Parts: sequence; structure tokens; C-alpha cells
Amino acid sequence: MGVLEVSQDGHVRTIRMNRPEKKNALSLELAWGVIHAVEDAAQDDDVWLIGLRGTGDAFCSGLDLTPSADGVDHSGLTEQEAYLDDLGWVSWRSRWRPTSGSWPRAAA
Repeated sequence: MGVLEVSQDGHVRTIRMNRPEKKNALSLELAWGVIHAVEDAAQDDDVWLIGLRGTGDAFCSGLDLTPSADGVDHSGLTEQEAYLDDLGWVSWRSRWRPTSGSWPRAAA
């Protein structure tokens, strides 16, 4: 299992953040994963509703501010994505980008 699980039941696409040990805190990998999953769902005419959930006892505790133990970036981001994240792009995009589109959204 990765940090993000995506499933579909009928017309409902469920995006589940899967970092229960960190209360689903947003790492760079998880934040970009959610953004890409929402963008993919927005392009799929068979998706009528997107549900965003968290695994475990928390929805999302916010940004993960824990540095990696070895000082190496393990986010899996491209150089451009890492640069844009340094500019706050992930947080801006996660707030504004998913609001485009004519489909309903839900958080549970």
C-alpha cells in the first residue's frame, strides 16, 4: 500500500490518504498524489462525486513538517515539482485547483 489509495464504486471516486501513523499529515508525496488523483477524476466523465478520506482515526493533521532522517528528499517529486513546492505551489494548488470543474465534491 502506498500513501494514497484510490477506488471507485459506481460514479463515486474515493481518494483515501493512507498515513495513519502520521495522522495522514501531508508529505510532499501525499499532497501531490491527492492533487493528481483529483485532476484525474476531474477528467473522467464517469466520476460524479469525489470523496476524500483519511485512514485511521484522523482525516488529516495538516502538513508533515518532519525532516527525513538521512536528509535526502524521498518525495519522488520531479525537480520542477520540488521547486514549485518551495514556492508554496502545492498548498496553493490544493486549495484552488480542485474547485474548478462542474462536479460535486465531498469530504468524509
